Amino acid sequence: MRNGFSLIEVIVAVFLISVGLVAAFSLINQTIYHTQTVSSRLTAIYLAQEGLEIVKNIRDSNFLNVYNWKNGLNSCESGCGADYNSATLDPAWNTYLRFDGNFYSYNSGPDTKFRRKITVTPDGSDILNVSVDVSWSDKGRPYNKIIEERLYNWQQQ
Repeated sequence: MRNGFSLIEVIVAVFLISVGLVAAFSLINQTIYHTQTVSSRLTAIYLAQEGLEIVKNIRDSNFLNVYNWKNGLNSCESGCGADYNSATLDPAWNTYLRFDGNFYSYNSGPDTKFRRKITVTPDGSDILNVSVDVSWSDKGRPYNKIIEERLYNWQQQ
């Protein structure tokens, strides 16, 4: 009987352990990448929904203040930006959103990778087509999420 392992057995064992470790590290790396991508997509969807809610809030505030329901929404056919507490849409939208630790805005905190473009186009006298496009880039790949909705003059006179 022999005691110990032959050189061939040691090489095979080291090879199998190496293959297993490389596969595990590759799986961990892919999981981290996909987790970051999914997190960015979720944030983009929330930012797009927030943009749509900002437009709805402006429209509803116009109704409450007895203004024309399209007041502040007419000049955004080529794109606008707005913060969560905005009362109007800003045509200077093409900047990165900032994150101050609590909220995304254009005013405070460091730049993020997200840009939000709100487009409002009239479709007749009582309909506005609203499109919100949130774009970002991860590891050199561009991404974007777009949501669209039609707003109506629900207080027709």
